[in-house]
Amino acid sequence: MATLITLIDKHGNEIAHITANIAAIKRNSFLRLLFPAKYWDSDVPLRFRFRREFLKELEILSSMFLKSIKENTPFEHQGAKEAYLFANHMTEILLGLSLPPEREDYDFYKRWIEQIFDFFRKGIELEERGMEPKIEISY
Repeated sequence: MATLITLIDKHGNEIAHITANIAAIKRNSFLRLLFPAKYWDSDVPLRFRFRREFLKELEILSSMFLKSIKENTPFEHQGAKEAYLFANHMTEILLGLSLPPEREDYDFYKRWIEQIFDFFRKGIELEERGMEPKIEISY
């Protein structure tokens, strides 16, 4: 089971994806910081306004996230604790069990963060071309 975030253009074409195993609590909590609750709660794709200025914020969040992975410390950011607790709760509900901490290496997380940047760059490109990007989140 996985979380799948799909970038869709105004014609309904799927442009890019971000995935995270449903049991990947750290990654799902990070994604919940990037995409507000209304996107997680929706059954249909919703318009998402990609802004070039957000790349700087994404860079800061990603650096903090990767530092927490490298140092094996909690990811500390406003809203991170709530996002983590919610992701953990959803994992328990969906899988019916508590899970051990994720044990992926730093390089794995770095590649995953690079996929998120690629996703956002494609979203910005669609935005700038007037393609009204939407995102859909499914499990």
